[in-house]
Amino acid sequence: MKNVFALAGVRYAVMTNIPFDGDERPHWLTSRSHDAPELLRSALRIDPLFAWDSACAIMQSEGYSADVAGAQAYLEHWAQVMDPEYLMASFNFAFKFPDEAPFSAGWVLQHVVMPVARKLSLPFAIKCGTRRGANPRLRQAGDGVGVFDVGVLNRLCSMFPDVKFLATILSMDNQHELTVTARKFANLHIYGCWWFCNNPSLIHSLTAMRLEMLGSAFTSQHSDSRVLEHLVYKWSHSACSPFQFLNSSFDA
Repeated sequence: MKNVFALAGVRYAVMTNIPFDGDERPHWLTSRSHDAPELLRSALRIDPLFAWDSACAIMQSEGYSADVAGAQAYLEHWAQVMDPEYLMASFNFAFKFPDEAPFSAGWVLQHVVMPVARKLSLPFAIKCGTRRGANPRLRQAGDGVGVFDVGVLNRLCSMFPDVKFLATILSMDNQHELTVTARKFANLHIYGCWWFCNNPSLIHSLTAMRLEMLGSAFTSQHSDSRVLEHLVYKWSHSACSPFQFLNSSFDA
């Protein structure tokens, strides 16, 4: 692990840890390994919470009530266990917010997650724009992309000005509106060129636009690595940090 981090030039990585995952949860309930504490930090990923009925079954099996108070207590407990850098979830391109339908994803975000984020002073990282199961025959590799309603972020930032939001969106069609929105809300921070945007030509275009409109007030890239060794090539693949881009512009 230390060799990979050294080759990648990375000081530490933030893992997305899911307490609703039955395979992952036991590792946090036993003694944790501290072999490389300076290399790994945690994020509390909560996607399963937005499938309310199945999330309630998990919470009840852990002794929590299947209601808003129980869900908030569950998140607070795992925040204490994991000491996360932020909360995180990924949403379908058709995600609605606000949503008055009880226990819909938008309702859960407003009534369960945001109060916890406020109470614990935790940022909320949101990944938007996946079209789940576009080709079911490919199983986990079958997701596609859809145009997201950036107004969702506008409304979140307006309703919760004391919560810091980190956002990345999958569709190129959304990128200009996302950047403009980040200019208008100090509590919105854009990060990375996610997934289908993680191609050199798109990275260069997005970074150029963000530099022109936001200065350095964004994170140019994130690894999105699912395998440790991905770190080695992900950063060189981007090769488009603000300073690199500015230097190439001045050289030209």
